[in-house]
Amino acid sequence: KTAYEMCGRDWSSDVCSSDLAAAVGIPAAQAIGRWGNYFNQELFGTPSTLPWAVEIAPGRRPAEFAEFETFHPTFLYESLWNALFVIPALLWIERRFKLPTGGLFMVYAALYGVGRFALELIRTDTSFRLLGLSRNGWVSLAVVIGALVLLAIRRRVAADDAA
Repeated sequence: KTAYEMCGRDWSSDVCSSDLAAAVGIPAAQAIGRWGNYFNQELFGTPSTLPWAVEIAPGRRPAEFAEFETFHPTFLYESLWNALFVIPALLWIERRFKLPTGGLFMVYAALYGVGRFALELIRTDTSFRLLGLSRNGWVSLAVVIGALVLLAIRRRVAADDAA
């Protein structure tokens, strides 16, 4: 069954109200899991001479950047984005604002999408680009817009149900 089938308009069930756990648990898992990209030497960015740039083996470098040795560690940036911004922001928002059930997960999706969009601007592993943005950049934009639209709809439905 899908979440929609389980919840429908009643998002107060246990299945549908567990968004705090998911909204915090998923970025925590992503913050840890992205470190696998370091060991696999994947998901790195454009060439960089910054002190924290990561050295990439010649065989793992994109052909157009074969002469460069060090690159932006976008996996590190995503890990730090999740651990130092997304999780604290979600915990603060959860305490500060009255969100409808499922709303915190939608805030997570929007925050993650913003960070991922920014990182896609310096990633080198995407061959397909449309209007200068990678496929993942476009998906990130769609996730941010979709999450914010769904959050607005959920808030309106929750306000109508309360009235």
